[in-house]
Amino acid sequence: MLLGCASTKVGTGVFVDTTVLENRLIRGVSTKSDVQIALGTPKGRGGALLPAVPGADEVWLYDDIQMMGFKKEGNVYQANLRQQVLLVFFKENRFDGFMWYSMGREDPGQ
Repeated sequence: MLLGCASTKVGTGVFVDTTVLENRLIRGVSTKSDVQIALGTPKGRGGALLPAVPGADEVWLYDDIQMMGFKKEGNVYQANLRQQVLLVFFKENRFDGFMWYSMGREDPGQ
């Protein structure tokens, strides 16, 4: 039962600190091992084929979902959720860039 959670954050854990992508990793130089040391173990791995970029990239996935709160209106609960997704791209086993997005209003990593 969620009645005690109206002002409490409930989620899948602390999201990765995305500032390390810009401060500690170097595109074309940093290795997969460097990325894993900086961000931890990814939750998923896959590939991407982007039309404007020749060849396929390997992609690592980091994600998080949190319930920031909720309210009850009659018999209906309305949840305030925030989902964050970080995709880290590799080209020839080297860090090649990232894409971070959030469905929420707070800064990444919080």
